[in-house]
Amino acid sequence: MKSDYNILIVEDEPQIAKILKTYLSIYKEFKNIVIAGNGVEAMQKITNQDFDLILTDIVMDKRDGLKFIEGLRKQPKYFNQKIIVVSGCLTAEMTMACMRKGVRHIVVKPFTAKQVLMKAVQALEITKKAEPFVEKIIAKVTERLMEDKERMSNAIADDEVMKMINSAKSKS
Repeated sequence: MKSDYNILIVEDEPQIAKILKTYLSIYKEFKNIVIAGNGVEAMQKITNQDFDLILTDIVMDKRDGLKFIEGLRKQPKYFNQKIIVVSGCLTAEMTMACMRKGVRHIVVKPFTAKQVLMKAVQALEITKKAEPFVEKIIAKVTERLMEDKERMSNAIADDEVMKMINSAKSKS
């Protein structure tokens, strides 16, 4: 199994790009996750780095996702590039256009961490049993978060933290 996957997220909404990056970061092998704000910026990033997987929105300024994919597919190097379309306004016509451009994986907004990870694992063919694989990853992260929550609830603030808390309380 390969490790250290490079992933490009092409998304014009910074909050959604950040969420996608956070969700993908759950899997430790997705180490290098780069964000581009539109298709033009994505093409610049692609010239400097190879990506194992690209997640792209469809509706964006400057160059939309379909034009970005079309430009990518014209280059022999990227003809078989693994791409996931992430969109909140997919019509049947857009879905067919994506499929004609070789896109086999689509995530509809709003999405969950499980959905994003499942599509990424499937697109990269990391395992044939994507669902149990992703469930195991999410269970480990949930367990770690619960341990952190318990540790934080039992933590005792030091003097500097208490001064900051008291100072904030007196100002309000």
